[in-house]
Amino acid sequence: MAYAHRTQNFSLAVVPSRSAADLRSWDEIDFDGLYPSFETHNQQSVLTKAFPPATLERLRRVKAVYDPDNVFRGNFTIAPATDA
Repeated sequence: MAYAHRTQNFSLAVVPSRSAADLRSWDEIDFDGLYPSFETHNQQSVLTKAFPPATLERLRRVKAVYDPDNVFRGNFTIAPATDA
């Protein structure tokens, strides 16, 4: 599987209920990386947890070349770089 955070020794998957209290509690947890295909939040801020800055910038540049119209924008949209 492709993921950006390869230095971690383990992967933890948590499936909270969809209650408002559980979702608020989940938002309060500080974590340092995630695999976006398992994430249920779709905020753009999650991308910075999924990809280190250099990796996200590289993905944006690739997106600018191969998908400048952002056709593939499901799940977590990686906006194309504007200076590519």
